[in-house]
Amino acid sequence: MILGYPGSTDRFLTSYGIRQKLDQLNPSDILLKTAKMDIMKRYMDQSDALRIAYASEYAYLANFQKKSIQESKALTRLNVYDDKKKLEDGFSDWIRQDSARLGKYGKVLNSLKDIYDQKMADRADEAQNYILETVMGVQILNFAYGTNELATVLAENDSVAEAVEDFSSRADEFYQNYDLSVDSEILQKMLTLYYNNLPEEYRPEVFDLIKKKFGNDINRYANYVYSTSIFATKEKFEAFLKKPSLKKLEKDPAFKAANQFVASYILTRFIQMSYEEDFNKARRLLIAGLREMNPGKAFYPDANSTMRLTYGQVKSYVPADAVEYNFQTTGLGILQKDDPANDEFRVPARLKELYAAKDFGRYAENGVLPVCFLTTHDITGGNSGSPVMNANGELIGVAFDGNSEAMSSDIKYDVNLQRTIAVDIRYVLFVIDKFAGAGYLMDEMQIAGEGR
Repeated sequence: MILGYPGSTDRFLTSYGIRQKLDQLNPSDILLKTAKMDIMKRYMDQSDALRIAYASEYAYLANFQKKSIQESKALTRLNVYDDKKKLEDGFSDWIRQDSARLGKYGKVLNSLKDIYDQKMADRADEAQNYILETVMGVQILNFAYGTNELATVLAENDSVAEAVEDFSSRADEFYQNYDLSVDSEILQKMLTLYYNNLPEEYRPEVFDLIKKKFGNDINRYANYVYSTSIFATKEKFEAFLKKPSLKKLEKDPAFKAANQFVASYILTRFIQMSYEEDFNKARRLLIAGLREMNPGKAFYPDANSTMRLTYGQVKSYVPADAVEYNFQTTGLGILQKDDPANDEFRVPARLKELYAAKDFGRYAENGVLPVCFLTTHDITGGNSGSPVMNANGELIGVAFDGNSEAMSSDIKYDVNLQRTIAVDIRYVLFVIDKFAGAGYLMDEMQIAGEGR
């Protein structure tokens, strides 16, 4: 059993929604995240300090970039579009067999098709990808947008001292993992992709400034931002906080650009809201019809970040012809993946020493150190860190990922292919006790049996 808080799934997504995901949403997400990752990686490879500073952000981007890539591959390879189309065709046939059904459900699929055609044409959903990756993904814009709270305080001239103290603390944290050169190049790239790939109606006012004042030269504009903005360096921002001015804040190029992009985001929301009510009604009606068509089938609602319990089995799987993955990995696999040139696969010397000496303590099974295992559980983003329990309610592992071949699982769960990847709790305890030398923590735990 796995108990946790899965983020969201979309198991009732139609064939029209899958087309939008494959043709617009995932490609734009992959493009934007890959562009940022390429810039970060180039700087991270040149400096240990930058590697540390951007490690978390890079890992975050890589995780979701990989999800979009693998999701598109899985949707295509597993013919999920065709399966959804077949279900919808069967639903249409079922409707036509009864006049009452025809009156109740006859227009629902056409309504959804029309809405998705409109979505594909207006590209508001896709534009949101670009806006969020620009405002949230460019550090100076993200931090500048957050100072709208300070702007409100300055406008009301109330509790200014407390707000200044608060933002001084925020600045300490922000500038610790910020580099002007990296951020400037990311801003240039995001603005270029935004300008080249989206319709003109989604361009915020900042692009008018780039055209009029900088001759459409985005690089010149970026240089202007990082040379004049109060957010460009910690020293400049601290100097501003010593004499905070609403007028100066509102004139700041990073502050203005961030708010202009958010204004474009609000535009996309107005566009979405124009058909949101019709979409929700049609979707609810479709689900009601599918349940009526299949009265004996158990339906369950999509994940929505509330607590869920999923049950399954420890099990291997076959992702392709002549390929099979065992249900368990061991310490040997860690050594086999050792790559000193890759931060993610560099095995510490201490771990190598323990393995060479077979010093696994009570955490081995028949002389073998278990590391990870596979299960058939139905999980998604948000479940990382969820406890994996056996039938007795004992903690046996921690869920942290899913197999790449089944990244379409948010839309379609496949019991034969989808696997949850969990770290064996025995390996966790081994790392705490033998590797990290924190065996005293074992005294605080009730461990069920030696060698288990």
